[in-house]
Amino acid sequence: MSHKFPQIEEVLKNNYSILTKCKNKEQQIKILEKLLNKNYKIMMPKYYISKLFKIKPYNYENHIISGEFPILIIGNRTSVKTACFAPLILSKHKKLLEVVHDKS
Repeated sequence: MSHKFPQIEEVLKNNYSILTKCKNKEQQIKILEKLLNKNYKIMMPKYYISKLFKIKPYNYENHIISGEFPILIIGNRTSVKTACFAPLILSKHKKLLEVVHDKS
């Protein structure tokens, strides 16, 4: 594939202020879904996931097998909906991103 994808840490650091302004995890997930679609593609080849998002295959394989994550199979290549990985990415990189809560 000729398209060069950025590492997820780069995407998170470049959008750190946007993500930390979110009031809760649900808002962070929605923003991160949009960022993933913008920086990657709507469907990501399965073999790129571990390399780019630093998520171990056993953390997402069951979601793919059970049909929780929408997939597209063309020949012997499986692509997964990229936005589905937002919750896993947030939990994996939670030290990089802390949710800012109003203390009012």
